[in-house]
Amino acid sequence: PAAVQGENAKFELVRAIENDLPLDDVNGISFVSKGEVVRTPPREFIKDLDEIPYPARHLLDMHKYTDPWKTHLGGATSPIITARGCRYSCRFCSKAVFGNQIRFRSVHNIIEEMRLLYDEYDVEIVSFDDDLFTQNRKRLLDFCNAMEKELPGKKWEAMARVDTVDFEILSRMKQAGCVELGFGVESGSPAILDLLNKGITVEQIIKAFKLTNEAGIVTGMFLIVGIPGETQEDIDLTKRMIAESKPKWINVFLLTPIPGTEIYEMTKHLIREDVDFGDFNDSFGGAYKKDVFEVSPMDRMREIMGFYLERFKGEIDPTFSIYDGSTMTD
Repeated sequence: PAAVQGENAKFELVRAIENDLPLDDVNGISFVSKGEVVRTPPREFIKDLDEIPYPARHLLDMHKYTDPWKTHLGGATSPIITARGCRYSCRFCSKAVFGNQIRFRSVHNIIEEMRLLYDEYDVEIVSFDDDLFTQNRKRLLDFCNAMEKELPGKKWEAMARVDTVDFEILSRMKQAGCVELGFGVESGSPAILDLLNKGITVEQIIKAFKLTNEAGIVTGMFLIVGIPGETQEDIDLTKRMIAESKPKWINVFLLTPIPGTEIYEMTKHLIREDVDFGDFNDSFGGAYKKDVFEVSPMDRMREIMGFYLERFKGEIDPTFSIYDGSTMTD
């Protein structure tokens, strides 16, 4: 699928509709004309992301978005995306939106949007929703330097890969206000990691979590179950990896073979004939035929979550607040 550049496409689309101009001249869209689907040519990438205006948050009641986080986690939170594209090639990941070509916003541009969130909308922590915030070391260090100079004491969180961090960079991130890192780990089974083309090892996972915990940053772990060919041994290896890594939280997801991804092409003969990928609840709830698995993916998910909660019972307070290092009941 062609990469999507929605900002300019939406602007041109609205202009075409308002002026009764042909939609065929708007690149990067699809529409139905005379009963047939028309897809116009893809758009070029927006190379300078600083040209894109900040979201028009003034048009919203931002407290409806930030206050729920304050209620449940102890601090008002709002997201920012600072880059597009990822150089890695995980087989389950769709590159249809931003592709492999990496483009970054400037550090100054990021800092100013963060300042706006902190000052105008009472945000207490900025959540970077980039697929991978740590993929460029120099940029990350420049950002940390700017945070300490421009926004000292302000807090933020991000997502990372285990092979992009070391104790030096983690220490700098902690000093610059990083309170939490979520790692896309997916599995503790070398066979599953290879199948998903993660490009990481179990040893790297355990080491990264050890270093991040030592740096004083809250660690989170994303996992995937419901992978065709998955065995009890794979699940047991994942549980062992969790026990050794000691994450402060985990999220377990079912594998969704998104059309256009490698995993879709590799396993499409196992996908339900009636699956509707346009219905998030349907596809997310399990896209594969039931007889693909000896144990249902939902039971695998429960097994891992149950293991985690039992293994770390009494060690991790579910009301822990990453915003002030205390519990919500303080």
